[in-house]
Amino acid sequence: MQTAFQVSKPRLALNPRPMTRQSFLEDVRELVVTLSPGLADDTKELLKNTKLVYGMGDGSYRGICYYEAWQKTGKQALIEIAASGEESVTQLVGTLIHELGHVLAGKGHGHEATSLACCTKLGLANVVAAG
Repeated sequence: MQTAFQVSKPRLALNPRPMTRQSFLEDVRELVVTLSPGLADDTKELLKNTKLVYGMGDGSYRGICYYEAWQKTGKQALIEIAASGEESVTQLVGTLIHELGHVLAGKGHGHEATSLACCTKLGLANVVAAG
């Protein structure tokens, strides 16, 4: 019999791997892709196969999407989330979702309605481009 002073077994095991900003962003992408309603399987694959890097940046952007820039298994987009633009964890997540919205919208949509609607579809509210 368990008393109020005994500790029960934890329900969830902690993930023992070290958390870097890179792995954090990869985990966030996985959550966004998994939890966004109505994404077709090919769209999920597109977003999961986008090359994602946490890079230095040059101070002029928070994140950037390069279309068809990564060619490991075909032409894939590459997203860089810039350390030089980092303000908070919340901002990192918002920037990542914003850049995934660009991938989803496709080349040539910039910050127009199509791209912003894709950001909203991925769960980002109040989409605003910082640059």
